[in-house]
Amino acid sequence: MPGNPVSSPDSGLAKLAAALRKVAHDGHHRRLLHLAGERDWCHAAAAAASLAEDRLWIGDRGSDGERLIPAQKARTLLGGDYTTIIYAAHAGLDVDALAAAAGTLRGGGLLLLLTPLLEAWPELPDPALARLLTSPATPDDAEGRFITRLIALLRTDPAVTCCTQGAPLPHPPVSAPNITAPRQAGPDGCVSDDQRRAVSAVVGAAEGVPAVLTADRGRGKSAALGLAAAHLLATGVHNIVVTAPRRA
Repeated sequence: MPGNPVSSPDSGLAKLAAALRKVAHDGHHRRLLHLAGERDWCHAAAAAASLAEDRLWIGDRGSDGERLIPAQKARTLLGGDYTTIIYAAHAGLDVDALAAAAGTLRGGGLLLLLTPLLEAWPELPDPALARLLTSPATPDDAEGRFITRLIALLRTDPAVTCCTQGAPLPHPPVSAPNITAPRQAGPDGCVSDDQRRAVSAVVGAAEGVPAVLTADRGRGKSAALGLAAAHLLATGVHNIVVTAPRRA
């Protein structure tokens, strides 16, 4: 049977989060813990479910003395590496910020998403939508279609653990749901034939053959670029430039 109703955060959440971290660590993947409820409850629950010295808050408010990154500055996290990230979405959900934050989570890490109760969330105004609207529309005019879609995914994805204020805690996971165990890198540093071909293509680009790499997030594109750069440096190519449309 599930645990007692979560009316106030307690050690049960800490134990659940610890179990999630263990499963994530053992499978070298990432877990999402979704906390839904009133703002103060979610913040207290997130504090109970994470270690103070090992977490980064993103959103409108963190705990006293902790590092807080406003959602609009989440892009500055790119290139970082974090074990625990807390995204507080009660003041709005910036999808780009959430994606940027998720991309910096280490394998074995835990992302905590704090939201209003799911039944009410799509109807609430979202200030984060303001930058996407054209005059005279306001966030109050926006329909919560993306939030509705996100809620459906949160409710059905087996890799997401949801805790709702006033509801029983879910059972701690005992294993990763249908996630392939990590592969070991070969002598060349590559973990797959696809990555090996990508490295070869990037090395070939140094000889004047353009290369375009496309893959889903987390598939090893950046690692392939790093491996290719190491190969080029080892062969005497020292003029390597990394560029982007803008600074993170």
